[in-house]
Amino acid sequence: MRLTHWAIGLLLGVIASSAALEVGIFALLLIAPSLVWSARETTRPLGLGGFIAGMGSGFAALMILGIVRCAADPSCSSPDYAGYVGFGIVLAVAGLGVTIAALRTR
Repeated sequence: MRLTHWAIGLLLGVIASSAALEVGIFALLLIAPSLVWSARETTRPLGLGGFIAGMGSGFAALMILGIVRCAADPSCSSPDYAGYVGFGIVLAVAGLGVTIAALRTR
C-alpha cells in the first residue's frame, strides 16, 4: 500500500482546483499532467483517488471560504453557490470511493 501516491495525488488535486479557480483554462497545464501521472499505471490507483478527492475538497473549501467572507461583509452580495459546493463534495466523495476501491483490491 503506497499512501505516498495518495498524498501526492491529494496535494496535486488541491493545487489544481485552486489554480482552476484563479487562472481558469490555463489550469489545464497543471491538471492534464497530474491526471496522466495519477492514471498512468495500474499500480497507482491511489494517486488517482487522492487527486479526485483533492480536487473536490479544494474546490468546495474555496467556495465555502468565498461564501463566508462575503457573509462577513455587509456590502457584499453574491449569488447562491450551494450547487458548486455540492459538486465539490460529490467529487471529494467520489475520490474517496476510488481510494477505498483501490485499497480493497490490494
